Amino acid sequence: MFKALVMLARALCLVSVLWAFVLYMNNWRSALAIYQNASGYRPAEFVVADLSYQPAWGSGKTRYPDTWYARGRVAGQDERFNLAGYLAHDPRSIDDLRSQIAIGSVFAVLYNPDVLDSGIAGQTIRVLPYRPGFLEHSRSRFEFWSALTFLPLAVGVLLLLCAEFARRLVAKPR
Repeated sequence: MFKALVMLARALCLVSVLWAFVLYMNNWRSALAIYQNASGYRPAEFVVADLSYQPAWGSGKTRYPDTWYARGRVAGQDERFNLAGYLAHDPRSIDDLRSQIAIGSVFAVLYNPDVLDSGIAGQTIRVLPYRPGFLEHSRSRFEFWSALTFLPLAVGVLLLLCAEFARRLVAKPR
């Protein structure tokens, strides 16, 4: 009975660790890239030149959600800007998106043209929404995603070590 419980604990630890690691890795990578380049972001204005809407596609496990963003200019460069947080509701079509954001709209942003990777997991990281206290926020966001991504891994390893220690104690000849 004890052996079955140890095996179940190992399996549950492995599944939860892998699930958390895979689920949060892209958020952690994005937070890391922003944090590493935080000192290079400067306030700027993003002017919307066009809007993009791509409906969900695929089915079952490979279903991808709707995506939308603005294309425009910032500091004389063509860029993309994630509109999450600027819309009254998630758009259901390009017309719905256009009813919420007008071409020519101007957004206060933070811009770092030196960030080579313009997107991680569908998120642009070269152009970010303007946020006072950005340096502190980028650090705390990195710390949050680091904990959420790697803490389950550490806890899982600790639990597996405890299970192995308990197995050896029980199996020890007397």
